[in-house]
Amino acid sequence: DFLYNNNLINEIVDKLFRHRRNDYSEFHLGKPVMLDSTLAQTTLSHQQLRVHNLNYERLQVSLFSSSSSDTCIVFTHGYGSNRLECCNILRALRPPLALCAIDFSGSGKSEGDLVTYGMKEKEDIRTFVPTKRLYT
Repeated sequence: DFLYNNNLINEIVDKLFRHRRNDYSEFHLGKPVMLDSTLAQTTLSHQQLRVHNLNYERLQVSLFSSSSSDTCIVFTHGYGSNRLECCNILRALRPPLALCAIDFSGSGKSEGDLVTYGMKEKEDIRTFVPTKRLYT
C-alpha cells in the first residue's frame, strides 16, 4: 500500500511540476528585427543573455532594444511555455521601449526541472532585473 501511494504521489508531482518542455530553436527568436510603423522604422537588436538565479540555475534571456531604448518591459511567459511567446508582441513595440523575455527556471532553454507556479519564477525576475541595468 505504501509503495502504491508513494508512486501515486510521484506521478502527481511529475504531472504538476515537471511539465513537458516545448522545444524550440533560438533561431525562432530572430536576428535584428525590423519594425514597420507609420511613425518610424526602427531596427531592434536582439541580445541573448545568460544569468544565474539564486539556485545557480542558468536562465536564458532575450533582450530586444534599439539605440534609443531607455525603458524595458519584462515579458513573462505562461505555464508550460517559453520566451518565444514574446515574438507575438514585438511588432507593437515602439521606441524608446525595449523588451526583455525570460525563460523561467524549468522552462524553455533555461536550467531547472521544476515549475513552481510563481514561487521560484518571481525570484527569477528579481535575479534578472539588476542584471538588465548592466546591459543598457
